[in-house]
Amino acid sequence: MPYSEDFSASGLNPGISPANSVTITSNAALAPDGTNTATKLVAASATGNTGHLIFKIVSVDNDTDAVGSVFVKSAGQRWAYLQLANTGYVSTKNTYADLENGVLGASSDSSATIEDYGNGWYRISLKNTTDSDGGADVIGIGIAEDDGDPIFTGDDTNGIFVWGLQQENGVTFPTSYIKTTGSSATRNADVAVMGPTTGGTELVTNGTFDTDSDWTKGDGWSISGGVASVDGSQSANSNVRQSITTVVGRRYRASVDVTALSHNVRLQAYMGVGDPFTDTSSTGTITLDFTSEQATDNLNIWVTGNVNATATIDNVSVRELYPFEQYNPAEGTVVCESERIGNASFDYIWELGTDSAGENMALLSLDANNIYFGHQADSSGGLTFNAIGAVIGETNITAYAYQQDNYHISSATEGALEDSFTDTSINVADADRLGLGIRPRDEGGAGNCLIKRVTY
Repeated sequence: MPYSEDFSASGLNPGISPANSVTITSNAALAPDGTNTATKLVAASATGNTGHLIFKIVSVDNDTDAVGSVFVKSAGQRWAYLQLANTGYVSTKNTYADLENGVLGASSDSSATIEDYGNGWYRISLKNTTDSDGGADVIGIGIAEDDGDPIFTGDDTNGIFVWGLQQENGVTFPTSYIKTTGSSATRNADVAVMGPTTGGTELVTNGTFDTDSDWTKGDGWSISGGVASVDGSQSANSNVRQSITTVVGRRYRASVDVTALSHNVRLQAYMGVGDPFTDTSSTGTITLDFTSEQATDNLNIWVTGNVNATATIDNVSVRELYPFEQYNPAEGTVVCESERIGNASFDYIWELGTDSAGENMALLSLDANNIYFGHQADSSGGLTFNAIGAVIGETNITAYAYQQDNYHISSATEGALEDSFTDTSINVADADRLGLGIRPRDEGGAGNCLIKRVTY
């Protein structure tokens, strides 16, 4: 894809199907990388009850796997879809994305994926295999009225934001995003992680159904022999469920093994908001990734589709994705880019330290010509300072790496290295608080800088 972020006529210059059914506005919103480079696609009303699709013709070798991906966000429209088609639309695959709930809808291929990138952005992907005709294969992005329904009359206002369009040939899954600005690109070898990793504490009790306990059973459900089963005697859709404790805002993965079924089985996280779910009509393991909306969630496993449906399940699990338990307070690195805007003494840019008034490490101002890295050994004092030249209007980047018995600082102002030093004579405390602009245990004080970027 020659232009992955520029969808204008001077950039990617996509086709529109049907003509004039989509208006394209460049630089309309913040993209997933924080730049104002997202493009807004709006469904036009002038073309009436039609589709609303932009597309690009790409060249792919015959009989080759190709994966398309794009970042999408709602701009008033709930549904979007990604389309891959062979030459002459002999074979067309679509996957629909629900941009309110962050889940896939109807998909032509089981390879389709959706990944949450925060701030309403999702990356969706789809795989297709080219035919033997060669040449003009198509990748498209469409605005939809509903799941699987791309035909509607636009209102000239609502649509979707798009960014980072990518097609990769000769692969079966999307790898990390490659920015292009005029020609296609090939990166060095990429280490691909096959989906998020899980870890931490298992949140489901008795997920292997060793005993007939811990689960609330609906009509027809029983627990016996290490499995939970529904026998078809229920008079309506029925579930087995359990309350689990989660942390609001964190991501989790639920899974269940379906070993037998006569109708659909649904895995659902019931939170009173959105209530994401996934359905299956075949045996195997199904998974559901979700963001917790409340501290206590109900994990529901439903049998749907028929009052006399039967099913058997086992190995129910919920674990946190990228669990915070992996955080190691004894070592880390802080990188902060800031612009100085004031001269007050003891105004903090950042402070890393413990929850009590004990040992801490900080970047702060003491005079008009310098900012300082300071280390406080304990609550009774033991302060040491290292001066770093930076005056009002100048931008500074400071990197601080630490472990239990030493730390290293490198700092540059306006691109010029100001200082780089190491101290191996101290015992660095476990850090559990990061404060920006003020001390993390202090509600007072005033900032003297504009923080442009911070990573930990």
